[in-house]
Parts: sequence; C-alpha cells; structure tokens
Amino acid sequence: MKWLSLLVVASGICFNSTAQTDSTVVYYNKEGKSTTADSAFIYTVFKKAGNLWQGKTFYSKTNILQSEGAYADMNSEKPVGSFRNYSKSGVLENIAVYEDGKQREITWFYKNGNKRSHATFDDKGITKEQTGWDEAGNEIKGFIVRQPGRFRGGDDSWRRYLEKKLDRTIPIKEGLPAGKYTVIVSFIVLEDGSLSNVKAAQYPKDCRACANEAVRVIFDGPKWEPAIQNNIPVKYSLKQGVTFVVADK
Repeated sequence: MKWLSLLVVASGICFNSTAQTDSTVVYYNKEGKSTTADSAFIYTVFKKAGNLWQGKTFYSKTNILQSEGAYADMNSEKPVGSFRNYSKSGVLENIAVYEDGKQREITWFYKNGNKRSHATFDDKGITKEQTGWDEAGNEIKGFIVRQPGRFRGGDDSWRRYLEKKLDRTIPIKEGLPAGKYTVIVSFIVLEDGSLSNVKAAQYPKDCRACANEAVRVIFDGPKWEPAIQNNIPVKYSLKQGVTFVVADK
C-alpha cells in the first residue's frame, strides 16, 4: 500500500545512474522506478559513508532538495536513522526515523517551524502514540496523525461482506479443478470513502471471470473509512486479495 500525501523517498532498483568521483546519481520517475535523466521526476545523489550510503534527493525540474538521509544500500529500500523531508518549495515538512528499514517515528511541522504532529510505530507499522498541535502549540485532543483506509467494521466485516456478496461458484462454472484462485484488486479510497480506479492487478490466467467478480464485489460495495493524515482525510491506494476455493470432490 502507498500513502499519497506522505513521506516521499526514492525507491526502486538502480539501473540508470551516472558515476562521479565521490558520488553516484540515480534518476527516478513519479512511480519511484529508475529512469533516464531527461525523464526523471526526482534524482538522488548517493555518497558512501562507512557502511551506509548518504542520499540527497532533489526535484529534477527545480533542483530543490526533497529529502536527505542514509540508506543501507543504493537500492533505497532500507532507510536508516533520521530523514528530513521537504515540500516542493523547500520548506521542512517532516522528520522520519527508521530502524532496520522500518519507520519508528514521524514528526510533522507547520510552515512556521512549530511541530504539527508526532507519532510512533511498532513492528507492524501500527501507530502506537499520536499527538497533534495547532500552529500556536496547543495540543489537539483526539488528533490522528496517520490511519489507513479500511473497510468499515474491520477484517471481520470484510469477510462477512465477501461471504454474502461474492459468487463463489465462478471457478466451478469455468470448469476449473480443485484449488485456490486468488485475485488481487487495486483501488483508491477517496477522501469521502468512495472508491475509484478499481481493477484486477493480478489474477489466475485461466479465470478472468474470477477477476471480474472480485472487481464487481469491491466496486459495488459500501464506502470505506477514508485514510487520515494529520487529522485530514486523504486519498489512499491499496490492494485487496479475494480468494475463490474449489474443494476436491
């Protein structure tokens, strides 16, 4: 899953880069995949520092600093320690702290430099503590720093919904043998909880009908709980698995 308005750090395997005397430059598109310099959305300058790679990421069009911090390698997949992240105008937005590639803390700031919010995370990525303040520094009760988009009622409600609405006989109608047939559906939960861009990202090659049914069930379903960031609903993209099971006679 991907937060649409959160921390942006370069990601993806490094294929296209240019080597310099003491640094390496890697270019990325908007999806975080490596690309060429003339089509890059951002680029990262890596410098070796002991066992780590110090990375500074810049917006390609403006050369304004987007983020800075250390990685375990140049794949940008395992951030280490503190990362400072900036807006397109160069203003500090947040400082995120990582341990073994997992985010442990994040602190957001207002444009005036005052703290906006702070949250800590456990091994599952779930927020353990969330605090928010107004621009004058007064604490806001019940402030939500980060909450993912989710089916109303949680996983149990999601299972009950599938049991009620899903046509589980689809693979049988398609004449498929006993087994499990899983469809991965990707979609975006909008700020009001409605869904958009619902499509099958992955499905069994011999059961396109399974993909169509999984997409239908999610698209025709009720609104979800929207994702929250800094007490404001935001767009949230995710993938949801739907599995059809054909029992052995």
